[in-house]
This record gives sequence, structure tokens and C-alpha cells, in this order.
Amino acid sequence: MFEIADRFETPFTIDPEVTPRDNGDRSPLDISASPDGLRRLIAVQSRRALKGNGGKDAIEREGDTVTGAGAPEMHCGAGSGGIAVDPYGNVFPCVQWRRPVGNLHERSLVEIWRRDEKLDEIRRVTTEAKHLVESWEGTLTGFCPGVAEMLTGDPLAVPENTATRSSILAELPLHPVP
Repeated sequence: MFEIADRFETPFTIDPEVTPRDNGDRSPLDISASPDGLRRLIAVQSRRALKGNGGKDAIEREGDTVTGAGAPEMHCGAGSGGIAVDPYGNVFPCVQWRRPVGNLHERSLVEIWRRDEKLDEIRRVTTEAKHLVESWEGTLTGFCPGVAEMLTGDPLAVPENTATRSSILAELPLHPVP
């Protein structure tokens, strides 16, 4: 995959996150990379970045270091920069955060967007999530409140796989030693 990206001179990002299905089924987690597999991936990406491929390889997931389309005080754009709607009209704060905040068969999108207490709560939580990520010792990579809620029941609890990825990144030298 790296060779193909190099041939086309294009950035190549690998997102190692595997999430449960929308219905909560956790069986997809069985194919998650092991900690050793994550170490190998990050080490390869780090070596490639150090060899001067123009920084094209992302070591962190897209969005790990960049706030989503939400306001600057928020960790991500869930419920503030966008929403997700399923085929039945259920409105969710984002594609990963499967907490319904309304239904288009019952209320208009404008009404849900502007006047929904559940959506206001999501927006508040994304602000708290930003504080959580900023206060984490080291770099908390790949934290998603929606996935956290699905895996732990709490959108502000750090799932084990996220903490593991962060500790693996902290173990590896990501910059050349002078």
C-alpha cells in the first residue's frame, strides 16, 4: 500500500480504529490490530517520515490533532459541524455517535439543529472532550466521544484501545535524535 501511494505521490493514512457495528455488535473488534501490530505500523510510518517522504505518511489518524468542523472550543464537530441521518430519518450527532437526537418524520432538521436539548448536551460533551484530550498526559490520539460511549457507556471515558494507541505512540521515537 505504501508503494502504491509513493508511485502516485499521494498521502497515505491508515486508520487502525475498528469500531462496533451501529447496532452495538462488538464482533468487528475481533479484527483490531494487536498492540504489537500497532507498534509495527507506527514504527514503519515513523521511519518513512524520517526518511523524507515529504511528511506524506500520517502517524496519527485523520482528526487526531485537528479539531473537526465544530467551534474551536470543541474536540470535534459532532452535532455542531454536521450530523448524520439514517434511512429512517433518525438524526445522530455524527456517524460514529449513535445517540439519536431527533427524527425527521417528527420534527424539521432546523428545529432539531436549533432547539434540541439532546443536541445541546452533545455540544457540551464535545467541549468537555477537548479538555479531556488536552489534559491527558502525553498525546491522546484517536479519541472519539461517540466510540467512547459505544464501548464504555460514557462519552468521556477513554476506551482501552485509544489509551493503548496513545501509549504506543509515546514509546516510539517519532523524531530524529540529534
